[in-house]
Amino acid sequence: MAQNITIGFIGYGNMAQAIAQGLVDAGVVNGGDIVACAAHYDKLEASTAKLGARPLHSAREVAAAADVVVIAIKPYQIESVIKPIADEFAKNGRFVVSIAAGWDLAKYQKLFGDLAQSIHIQCTIPNTPMAVGKGVLVTESVNSLTDDETETFEQLFGWSGERILVSVGSTLGGLTLRHGSTGMSSSSSAWSSIIFRLTKWSLSVEGASRLESTRMHWRIWSGVSSVRRIQPMT
Repeated sequence: MAQNITIGFIGYGNMAQAIAQGLVDAGVVNGGDIVACAAHYDKLEASTAKLGARPLHSAREVAAAADVVVIAIKPYQIESVIKPIADEFAKNGRFVVSIAAGWDLAKYQKLFGDLAQSIHIQCTIPNTPMAVGKGVLVTESVNSLTDDETETFEQLFGWSGERILVSVGSTLGGLTLRHGSTGMSSSSSAWSSIIFRLTKWSLSVEGASRLESTRMHWRIWSGVSSVRRIQPMT
């Protein structure tokens, strides 16, 4: 279990809840080590209660309370929600994990301006089978984490399933870090599109061969099947 680490979610939709569930079920953190905010506080109270997580009223509260902040809001909300609290991210001992589609390190650094050098961030695209430890986590190969923060990131997300490092932009035909959805069925569709492109172009991404792409494709569908067995879709 990660010692004395509070995980904060800015946005607590399906994907954020899947990650939180996976963290608790894997024994990485306790539910009480999780804080979250969302647009509708009444719904947030109900969803966080399932894990014993603590609902908060604002993104700034989450950023101030957490050691690791997960940005899990819609991409179009980031500029209005995240930029005003950049000063909280810049404080020592805190780093950011983004799961927002279309937002890579360079884009965040541009958003944060003069504070960018003080804000440590890792951009990823997960899928919802992380809730049962059978997910796939595409992780941007460049980040601004320190060595200690990288170790913490690995400790926090090592349980999640397959993980692959990718570069941004043309690496996946423009799809890298630009696909994602909070819904399980649409998430699997977007992920299939990414893996299809990996296979189609036979690109080598940090060792991502055609064989690895095929394995990841299988992992995605087996993970989705596992979630569906636990939570049948209607």
